[in-house]
Amino acid sequence: MEIDINTGWRKTRADDKISLSRAYLYGYYRLGRSLRAGLSYDNLKRYWTYEYITLADSLFDNRTRQGVRLRIDWTASGLWFLSGSLGRRDNSGETDPTISYSANLRRSKFPLAAATMALSFYAFDGPHESGLNYSFRCQMSTAKFGLIHIGYGRYQYAVDEINENRSSWYLETGLDADLGAAYYLGLSGQYNSGADIDGWRFQTELGFRF
Repeated sequence: MEIDINTGWRKTRADDKISLSRAYLYGYYRLGRSLRAGLSYDNLKRYWTYEYITLADSLFDNRTRQGVRLRIDWTASGLWFLSGSLGRRDNSGETDPTISYSANLRRSKFPLAAATMALSFYAFDGPHESGLNYSFRCQMSTAKFGLIHIGYGRYQYAVDEINENRSSWYLETGLDADLGAAYYLGLSGQYNSGADIDGWRFQTELGFRF
C-alpha cells in the first residue's frame, strides 16, 4: 500500500491532504497438489511519460491489471504451466464495468535445449473500449551467449471516440549475458508495424550486481 501526504500544489490538485495512491491485495488457496485459485485487487495507476508510448499501451496496461481478478493456476510435472483469469474493473461515472480475460500456457525444460516457450492471450470489453492481445515467446539458455529470447505479438482494439478498429504487430529478439561474476549486459530490439507505430525500438542495459 502506498499513501501520499500532499502539501502545496499537490494538496490543491488532489483536493485532500492524504490520498491512497496504490493498494494491492492478493491471496490464494491451494485446491490440490497442482492446482490453486487466487483473488487479487489492484488500483495501480501508471503515468506514461515517453512520446512513443501509444494509446494501446495504456489501454491494455490499465484494463488488464486494475480492479478485482480471479485467477486459476495449474502446474503439471514441473514442465507445463497453465493459468486463466477473469477480472472486473469499475470506474466512477460509468454504469457498466470493464470485464477482462486472460490465458497463459508455458512449457519449460525441453529435452534437447534449456528452453521455455509461452503463449499468452488477453482481452477486455468495457463500456467505451474493447481489445485483445496475443503473443508467443521463446527463451533459451546457452553456455556461450547467455539467455537468448525471441517473441511475436499482435493486438487490436476499438475505442468509441475512434471510429475504426486499430491493430499492430511486433517481432522482438534479445540477449541477456553475464560479464564475469558481477556485471551483466542486456540487448533487445523490437520491430513494430501497424496502425499505431511503425519502426524499431532498441534497448541496452549494463548492470552491476552487488
